[in-house]
Amino acid sequence: MDGSQDGTTVGKSDGTLDGTLYDPEAAVEYLDFEELDESDENNVDEQEAANPLHDASDYVFLFTGIFFQRFYKSQLRPKEWTKTAVYGDTATEVVDCLWGIAFAKVERQVIFDDETPRWSENTTPTVNDASDFITLQDTTKKKLYAIDSLTARVLRGWKGKTVRVYVYVWSTNVQTSAQHQAILRKLLSPQNADRAGAHSVRDDSALADELRNSHTHLEGHYSSWLLWANFIHSAPVHTQDQMKQSSTPPMQLSKYFRWVATSEPSRLEAVHKGMIVAQNNNSGWLREIGNVKKTLLDCKKLLDGALLKVEEMEQRGVIGNDMLNSMELAVRPEEMELSQHLANSVTDCDDVDHQ
Repeated sequence: MDGSQDGTTVGKSDGTLDGTLYDPEAAVEYLDFEELDESDENNVDEQEAANPLHDASDYVFLFTGIFFQRFYKSQLRPKEWTKTAVYGDTATEVVDCLWGIAFAKVERQVIFDDETPRWSENTTPTVNDASDFITLQDTTKKKLYAIDSLTARVLRGWKGKTVRVYVYVWSTNVQTSAQHQAILRKLLSPQNADRAGAHSVRDDSALADELRNSHTHLEGHYSSWLLWANFIHSAPVHTQDQMKQSSTPPMQLSKYFRWVATSEPSRLEAVHKGMIVAQNNNSGWLREIGNVKKTLLDCKKLLDGALLKVEEMEQRGVIGNDMLNSMELAVRPEEMELSQHLANSVTDCDDVDHQ
């Protein structure tokens, strides 16, 4: 490309591309026929040949659709997410088939008041809104078609061909990347975000209290309500109100809640069953306590026997001490006549060595 097409600027003045086109219509042609790799075209031809419905003649209108997801019209390289046959005997049936495939990627429509985005009053788009979310492109003629332009003549010309189908997440009202960023910033981002950009704990706590007060038929730990609140805050903003009104928690969180009985007989039956369970549980504890008591009694017997032996050994020690004391008194040494005579015979001698 030379940097322009039908008077529309598609790049900067220096010839470099900045990633966004000024004209969304030019963006389509720029993407599909100037920047697509040849390998992608070859891949399309291979998939087209392998499509079992491509050569079928059971339908009046039949073509192969390559579906791309777009967040805004000037997006240069939208993501291809499926390739399948589109068919029908009338133009209305073809539109229904297109919508049935594209609905998985469609969200709530966004409307712009000047540069401020807001959600459409229609929360769930229907097939009647297909013209706001889907455009088609003939790869041969390089021409864009709206849903309202799908006449019998156009569809007959696409018989057995491959057509690109662009599905816009928030409708074709989102023209540029700046508008897409405005949606992310004003409609999808948390209003009171924490440092990590997620919803604050205060918001989760407030929503958990709201859910617990409005769902009195459910019982659960407070952490379970926080999980439910966080699950809602993690969903797209335009679906959160509907999720709050749901009478049941999400399937993956239902195991953390218990349904409360609503009728008096049901409550009494639940209480009775609870008492039976508690009694069985208590009986099990009593059996375990009995086993521990028996073990302690056996230990007590062993200790009593050991204490008795210690007392016997102590008694033997007392008897031995008494016997030794008696023997000590019986053999006490006394001075005899010989010892007295010898003591008298001892006299001092003269010290002849130190005179």
